[in-house]
Amino acid sequence: MLIGAVFFLVCPLTDSARCAPDSAGQEIRALEQEGKLTVRALRGWSMLPAPFMQLALSLHGSGIDILGADLQEIEALAHKAKSADAGALAGHADTLGKLAEYMKEFAARQADARAAASPGKADHGGGPQEARKVSLPLATPVQDSDLLGTDEYDWRSTPDLQAEKQAIGQRQNDFRQAMDRKDIPGATALIAEDRRDVYAALFTSNPDAMPSFGALFESA
Repeated sequence: MLIGAVFFLVCPLTDSARCAPDSAGQEIRALEQEGKLTVRALRGWSMLPAPFMQLALSLHGSGIDILGADLQEIEALAHKAKSADAGALAGHADTLGKLAEYMKEFAARQADARAAASPGKADHGGGPQEARKVSLPLATPVQDSDLLGTDEYDWRSTPDLQAEKQAIGQRQNDFRQAMDRKDIPGATALIAEDRRDVYAALFTSNPDAMPSFGALFESA
């Protein structure tokens, strides 16, 4: 898989100097609170796999901006891409469909994390269960230009690109194996430190889904 698909396993993409204005972050937070997940929010979380980044680039070049699209809008675009009036969407139906599936799966993980972080229901003994509170991730605002291509964001200029690819490939392979084993500590150890608690809560809430989530991310 290309480099962008495993950014979340390595480190955040941007520092504060390259963040978008506060209004962008507020927009993302508002969408997250409403339970709406957009392509831009996924990008902000460094959770947009490379094929979907490339899709956004390709469609942007054709005058179609999917960054602000939520799941329903992506599903509508995937449907239109299969129609006779697909226009610039022609040939992108499969990738749009996979993006919709990925967004749906990611949203489900977010819901599981909220449930895990909420006060526990009564157990069999009638007493309340303590639930560890986990702060869900707020998207780190990212400039649209960061996705759409700038000189600063050009992996071709990386000093040793081949070594970089090999290192990331090995990290991704280790992550996938940990997901297949349902090894929560092993999988979260490969995630950026500032996101580990969040994904530990996600995986703990539904460990049986870890293999399918790992496969979905890898095949996206």
